[in-house]
Amino acid sequence: AAERDPALEGYLWQGKQYEGLVVNVLEAFWANGTRLLGEDGTILPEPARAADALRFLRGLIETNVSPAWTTAADEELTRRAFGDGHAIFLRNWPYAMELFEAPGSAVRGKVAFTSLPGRARGAAGVGSTGGAHLAVSRRSRHPELAVALARHLTSQPAQRAIALGAALSPTRRDLYHDPELVRAHPGMPRLDGLMLMGQPRPVTPAYLLVSSTVQPEFSAALVGVKSPERAIADRGARLGRARQGGVHVASRPRPRRGGRGLDGRRASGGVAPEPPSRAGGGPGASPHEPAGPAGDRARRRAEPHAPRSLPRSRARARAPRNAAPRRAHADGPAAPGDARVPSRLVDGAARVLGGARRGEVAGAGDRRRARPARLFPRGHPMTRREAVNRRRGVLLLAPTVLALGTLTVYPGVWVLWLSLQHRIPIFGVSRFAGLDNYAFLAIDSRFASAAATTIIFTVTSVALEVVLGVAAALAIHAQRGGRRVALSLLLLAWAMPAVVTAKLFEWLYHPTAGLLNVALGGHALNWLGDPHLALPAVVLADVWRTMPFVAVLCYARLLAIPAELYEAAQVDGAGRLATLVLITLPMLARILLVAILFRTLDALRAFDLMFVLTGGGPAGTTETITVYAYRALFQTLQLGFGSALGVVVFVLVMAVAWAYLKILRTSAVTA
Repeated sequence: AAERDPALEGYLWQGKQYEGLVVNVLEAFWANGTRLLGEDGTILPEPARAADALRFLRGLIETNVSPAWTTAADEELTRRAFGDGHAIFLRNWPYAMELFEAPGSAVRGKVAFTSLPGRARGAAGVGSTGGAHLAVSRRSRHPELAVALARHLTSQPAQRAIALGAALSPTRRDLYHDPELVRAHPGMPRLDGLMLMGQPRPVTPAYLLVSSTVQPEFSAALVGVKSPERAIADRGARLGRARQGGVHVASRPRPRRGGRGLDGRRASGGVAPEPPSRAGGGPGASPHEPAGPAGDRARRRAEPHAPRSLPRSRARARAPRNAAPRRAHADGPAAPGDARVPSRLVDGAARVLGGARRGEVAGAGDRRRARPARLFPRGHPMTRREAVNRRRGVLLLAPTVLALGTLTVYPGVWVLWLSLQHRIPIFGVSRFAGLDNYAFLAIDSRFASAAATTIIFTVTSVALEVVLGVAAALAIHAQRGGRRVALSLLLLAWAMPAVVTAKLFEWLYHPTAGLLNVALGGHALNWLGDPHLALPAVVLADVWRTMPFVAVLCYARLLAIPAELYEAAQVDGAGRLATLVLITLPMLARILLVAILFRTLDALRAFDLMFVLTGGGPAGTTETITVYAYRALFQTLQLGFGSALGVVVFVLVMAVAWAYLKILRTSAVTA
């Protein structure tokens, strides 16, 4: 009757893209009479049986024997579901039995464990063993003490204490029948037989490299992105560098010649000539008014709707009074040529907005005409005071320059040098490779997928953050009360560390008990295990966390917009939409460019959210370049290849930063 209960799942196992997936696939391989590595080091020596095993695991999901969210499941997710009484069978490690038999457990006294079933040719089901290995470094200063510690940890008293206190399986067989342990863990004798039947994962120094590179292929077969045969066939491109007992470097095409890099030339730093003096009736003086500040003040008093609170441009004063107007109005003076006011606003708002913008343009022009200060003046001999100031400036800058050189320049040059090498310490491989790593990236499908994911994630998340950030800033600015409370609540999300945000959304995305699925009417959407939903789920988490940054910047800029602009627009009949489009958004343009710059750089380097939420899966659909670089550098210790990925990320970030800064400079000149 329980097996026909629709509220119960059939068989729970771990299908998330991580090491647990490899363990489950290996057990399916062993049950089907094949293995991951052959005796001679061949990767998947029996492709047909391996594909059949993957097809069997995929069939468990397609036939609803296992739930759809298996592709996002790890040990804890499946253990909690089984421990709450929502499943019949569970594949997990022995530690779970201790929790199932704890007081208050919904399945206490109802759980037993046995071996995994076999499948083909009478092969018995084999479970994977796992544990920790103790080793003594040859560089240890106290090798005798280290050996004594290892012997103590494997002794009978220590193993008994570990089994009782930590619920870990002992390494000594006699302890599985120890009366004290059997009283505490009645299933210990049964576990003894299962441990003897267990099989370790492939024993090879290349295992980390093998596991990291096959995870996306196995995940792709489970979620249906690839057929099992295709996933097995693609193992060659993924495992071209790994062989049992060593490293095999696959042949790669020669690096392309004539590649173009970033243009290192700097733009000309010419200085505009000084304008002629206005004294004595120059080109900027009016023939009917006194020249200089007195005439400027007289014209300002005579001109209607000229608020004293707004700055007045010197460029306006230099303009001839009889210049042809850009646009005339029937009832008032013509709008000045440098106001750039849309024709849909009438002259009242035009004069206020134009005056504010002319003040900003004049200030920018003065800054452009001013020569930059030089640390090392040239063109004229230095005085004694200038020489002393120069030496003092050099001394004050020296610690900063030294720190920057130590913390940024030296590591950057070292990473660039590593990217030109084949260096894998665990195999003793260290030789110069030139551009081989970059040539491999040009044909690496995993890198192409990671680059596409990075671009999609960056564009989508930044666009949503800008739109929602502006909307949030406008909403807070429009409030008459409670602004501080609203800002405080908004900043809570931004103050959270990325890992905390990832764990929060991991619970929100829970397939059965997640708040998001409950809010959607109880639909069990597989947010983190569906290749079509995983990346949008990560984008949503990133937008929730970083949108307040954009909102705070926009809110601060809204507070600085003169109220006269809105009052004049309201008097002239401009509606809310016209005011938003023609006044608010243009005034927010500069700060939005700054926000987009910082958010784009952060999104290109994003790592925490996708690594914690999905591990780059399923099928590599959320694996960005930074996640790929992390796996290459720290999980497989391919220092040369991982450094090449890091250089690519650095060049990409610098190119984007250069483009945005150029846009900012251009907007400052044309504003």
